Amino acid sequence: MSLLEENKELVRRFFNEVMNTGNVEAVGEFLVTNSFFFGFMQKLVAELATGIPGAQINIDELFGEDDKITVCVTLNGANSGPMLGHPPTNKSVTINGIYVFTVKNGKIISMKFASDMAQQLWLPAST
Repeated sequence: MSLLEENKELVRRFFNEVMNTGNVEAVGEFLVTNSFFFGFMQKLVAELATGIPGAQINIDELFGEDDKITVCVTLNGANSGPMLGHPPTNKSVTINGIYVFTVKNGKIISMKFASDMAQQLWLPAST
C-alpha cells in the first residue's frame, strides 16, 4: 500500500472509530498527543457526542495528494444536548463539512475545516 493510501485509510478510520463513536480516548491513536490540536480534537469529539448523540458522519468524498487528505462529509442527527456553549435546539440536522488533514509519520498533525453547522443549528432561518 502506498503512503498516500495509508494516509487515506488513517483518516477513514479516524472518522469511523472516533468521530462516529464519540470515542475521545481513541483520539491519541490518530493524532500527535503533545499538541494544542490534540486537545482541540478531544474537545470537539466530546462536544459532538454530547450535542448530537448518535450522529452518523458519512464520508461522501475522500481524496489526497502528498501529505494532505481531503474529506467531504455529511453528518445526520438531532441536536438533543448542549454543544459549544449553546443549549440544545432539538432540531434534526444534516450538516455538510469539508476537512483537510495533514498526515505525517502515520499521525494526523493538523486539520482545516469548514461546515454549515452554525447555519443549521443556531442561525435564524432566512425568509
